[in-house]
Formats: sequence, structure tokens, C-alpha cells
Amino acid sequence: MRKLYIVGNGFDLYHGLNTSYNDFKEWLKSNDGKKGKELFERICEFQKRKIIPTLYENWGNVEVALKLDQSRIQNEKDALCIFDDLIVAFQEEFHKWIYGINNGIESSFDASKRMTFLTDDDYYIVFNYTQTLEKIYGFKCYKGLDARILYIHNRVDSNKEDFCNAREPINSIVFGCAENIVCDAQKETIFTNYCRRFSKDAKKQYEYHRKEIEAFEEVGHIVVMGHSMNFASGDNYYFEKIAELFPDRCWKIYCYSEQDGKTAKESMERLGAKTEKKISYKLVRYPD
Repeated sequence: MRKLYIVGNGFDLYHGLNTSYNDFKEWLKSNDGKKGKELFERICEFQKRKIIPTLYENWGNVEVALKLDQSRIQNEKDALCIFDDLIVAFQEEFHKWIYGINNGIESSFDASKRMTFLTDDDYYIVFNYTQTLEKIYGFKCYKGLDARILYIHNRVDSNKEDFCNAREPINSIVFGCAENIVCDAQKETIFTNYCRRFSKDAKKQYEYHRKEIEAFEEVGHIVVMGHSMNFASGDNYYFEKIAELFPDRCWKIYCYSEQDGKTAKESMERLGAKTEKKISYKLVRYPD
């Protein structure tokens, strides 16, 4: 029997990669390029004016914190700043940051953290934008029904045609939260553009990968590594569909801290209630 691994950002962090959103914040502040620093200053300004009211203090959960308060937009200048800074510049700089991390994985990861029990015979649904499994573990990323690694929100070096929601090359990675999808469509197109760029439509994403996931054979266990299971950004839909597709499987969830374990336990109980099935699971601490 094979394992299905659900891989989140904690997986990259465990391997010594600086991929947290707080790392992105520090990268912007110390960026050699002028645009990164200007973007950070604009974010600070918008936070003070409560246009994006929680972002500055909440970089650890930046996808949720990017929700825009349209009522705070006072004039055309603000709208243009949102387009230039929060839509274009943010995604340009974010992509540049991830691209740099991805290109330096082989030289920056902690070799002592390499997990020898991972094999390329298992399946991986990856929420990260980096190619850690390929670059550190040497796993092949096949396409179509032979896929063993699925980048559910795309990966940093993919072409836009590889991903269903990529209307522009810069938008080739999915970033944001589900709540931004409900942006008022009657407002100026700047707001609908913002919502499209900073939202994740989990149903659409799952449907795009559904055939590949359904082709996974002989899945005996489901293992969650590095995903917070907080579900605030809308990732719960993926977990619900996986639980429905592979019922009666035992889940193993890796946790970094006691709080992570508490969150995972609550999420698994909600997942069982949602799917109307009791899900067997156990919590373990890294690197057991």
C-alpha cells in the first residue's frame, strides 16, 4: 500500500528553508531593489489607514490578512496605488522571493533533516510553490494520470498554461484566501482585479487536479506534513474531498508544537463531522 502525503510550508521550514511569510516581510525590508522597499512602505501606510487593517501585524497569516476593506478607499490615487503596489508589485516581489529560494534549495537546505522514509513510490499533494521534493529528494514530477507530485497551487517555475487560474504569467501561483472571492463585483474593476489576484478558489483548483488525484492507486495511509490545518484560507475543501475519496484510511499528522496538535485535532473532528464519517488519526511530533 502507498501513502498519500499532504505537504505544507512547514515541510520546507523543517528542511531549513526560509519560506515563512515573516521571512518574506524581512526580505522586502532588506531588499536591494527599490521596488521591494517601496512596497513595504506602502503596505505600512495602508495598514495605518486600515485599508488592509491586519496585514502589518499578521504577516504569519498574510494570505488571510490581505483582505481589502473597500470602504477605506477614498480617491482615485488610492485605487491606483492598490493596483500598482498591492496587485502588481506585491506579486512581482513575492514571485521573485520564491524564485530565489527555489533556485537555492540545494545549497541552503539542512541535509541532516532529510527524511529517509520518503519514497517516490508514494503520492504527494504539495501546497508549497517550491520544488523541494524534486531538488532535495530527486523525485520526478510526471504530468497527467502518472503524476505522483501535484502542486495544488502551482509551483514557482511553471508556465501559465500549466495552471487553470493563471490569467497572467505573474499570477501563475495561487495566493490569497477564499474570502476575497466575494469582492463586490459592482465596484471599479480595480477591486475585482484585486480579488481575483488575491483569492484561492479551492473548488476550481481541486477540479483541475481531480482526475490525477482519483488516479492515485492503493492509498493505504494519509500523512500530513507541514500543513497547519488552520483552514482559515479555505484549504479545508481539499481535505474534505480527500477524506471522501479515500474513506476509512488512517491519517498521520506531523505537528511542531502543542498548539499545532490542538489545531489539527479540532480540524480532524470538524472534517469527520463534515464528511459524516469518523476518521481515525494520530498526531506525532517531528521527526518521528
